[in-house]
Amino acid sequence: MPDRLARLLIALVSGFALGAAPDRDAFLSRNGEGQESALIHDYANVWAEYVDGVDRYRFVETSRSADTVELLDPGRDIGLRVHDDSAEIRMRGSKAWRAWARGRWIEKAALPASIRFMPTDWKVRLAYFVPTDREPIEGYERRIRVVMEFVNDAYRADLAAKGHPTAGLPFEADAQGRPIVRLIRGKMPASHYNKAPNFNTTFEHFDRIAEEVPAALASPGRHLIVLFPETYDPGPAPIEWNGSVGVGSNASTDGGLAIMSAWMLRDEFCARTFEDEKKYLRDSTPIRGRAALGTRRMNSPRSEFIEDGWGATVHEIGHALGLPHDNRGPNDLMGQGFRRLKLNYPSTPPRTRPVAFSPENARLLFASRHLFPDVDRTDNFPPTAEARLQAASSPSASAVVHLKAADDRALRAVVFLDQVRDTVLGGAELKGRSQTLDVKLPLRPAGARPRLLAIVADGGGNLTRVEAATSPR
Repeated sequence: MPDRLARLLIALVSGFALGAAPDRDAFLSRNGEGQESALIHDYANVWAEYVDGVDRYRFVETSRSADTVELLDPGRDIGLRVHDDSAEIRMRGSKAWRAWARGRWIEKAALPASIRFMPTDWKVRLAYFVPTDREPIEGYERRIRVVMEFVNDAYRADLAAKGHPTAGLPFEADAQGRPIVRLIRGKMPASHYNKAPNFNTTFEHFDRIAEEVPAALASPGRHLIVLFPETYDPGPAPIEWNGSVGVGSNASTDGGLAIMSAWMLRDEFCARTFEDEKKYLRDSTPIRGRAALGTRRMNSPRSEFIEDGWGATVHEIGHALGLPHDNRGPNDLMGQGFRRLKLNYPSTPPRTRPVAFSPENARLLFASRHLFPDVDRTDNFPPTAEARLQAASSPSASAVVHLKAADDRALRAVVFLDQVRDTVLGGAELKGRSQTLDVKLPLRPAGARPRLLAIVADGGGNLTRVEAATSPR
C-alpha cells in the first residue's frame, strides 16, 4: 500500500497521473448556436478562437484563478469566463454574464484535425496562388524572392533614413535561410476569382482568394501574408491585364494580407537578381500592346510596369501593416509615389531617396511588430482615444482637432485621416501613458469638411481607430 501511494504521489507531482488535468491552454466546446469552438492560447496573454475550424477571433487574457480564465476581445468588447466544463459570455455594453457553452480543457496536441493552429511568430508568409486552369510559372519561388528583396529594400532604406534602422520584414525561411514560398492550388478556374468577362470585382476577387488560404499555411488574423495569384487574364486589355488585383488589408496587430497579381513575375518584368532588377527599373523598352496603369499610355516602357506592380507591392503591404493612404505629395509611397520608384534607383545612388513614407505613416511603422522585434509584444490592450474637430465659422484653410489618448503602458503616435478625400492630413508623436493635444490640420480646398479618423498607436503596435466628432467653434 505505501508503495502504491508513493507511485501515485510521484505521478501527481510530475503531472502524468491518469486523468490529470491538462494545462489550461486549449478549451474545446460547442456553443449555443451548435458551433464547435476552440479557444487556444497563442502567446503571452493572447488567445485565438476557432469557430467550426476557422480562425475567427482574438482575445486577451485579463485574469486567471484556480477555476476560471477570463478573456476579453477589446475590439468587440466581448468577455468570456472559461471554467473547467463550461464558459460564460458577456456581450458588448453589458455587465451581465450568461451561460455560453459546455466544454472541457484539452491539450493542444489533442485538438481536432479540423483545427490547424499555427502559432503567431511574426514571420511573413509568402504564397503563390494558381487556379485549376493555370500552371505555375517557371521559377516562381526565385521570382517572388526577388520581388520581396526589392520590397524590403524600400522599407529598410526609408526607415533607416528616418533614424530607425531595421532588418526589414522577416520571412518564414528554409534551412538555407531563403524565404519559403508556398504553392496554393486554387479550387476553381481563374474566371471564378476575376469574374471574367466583366473583371469589375476587385475586392470580391481579393475575398475569394483569401477564403482559400489554407489554415495549415497561416491565418491572416495572426500572420502577415503576401500572396501572388495567377488570376489575371492573359488576353488583350486597355490597361495592364484584365483581372488584376492589388489589395492590402490589416487584420490585427499581428496579421494582415496583401494580394498582388502575378503578372509582375513575367519574364519581361522580373529579373533573376535584385541588382538586375534595378537595371530593369531604368529600362525604357516598350511593352507592345500594353498600357501601364500609372500613365495609361499604350506600349508603356518596362520601367512603368515595374513601378506599377513592384511599387504597388510596397504600398499594399503598407496597408496590411495598418497604414492609410497619404496623397498629399507626389512622392509618397502610400499615395501614388510608388509609381515613381525609379527615382530611388538612378545610375548614381542618391544621398536620400525622394520616394518615401510620410513622417506620419513612418511613425506607425516604427511600432510594427514585424519590422521592429523590440516592440513590446506583451502589450495587447489597444489605446483609448477621443477626437473632436473644431468646425470653422467661415471657410478656412485649416482646422484644429483636439485629441485625448491613453494607454496602459505607452502611447506612440497618432495619424489623422480625411475619409472623404482618403488621405492623411497630419499627425503627431505621442509619449507617456496619457496625452491631450491640439493639432492644426490643413484643409484643401479651403472650407472642406473632412470626415476625420484618428489612428492611435501604442508602444505594442496596437492601433485604435476612432472617428472625430465635430463641434462648433
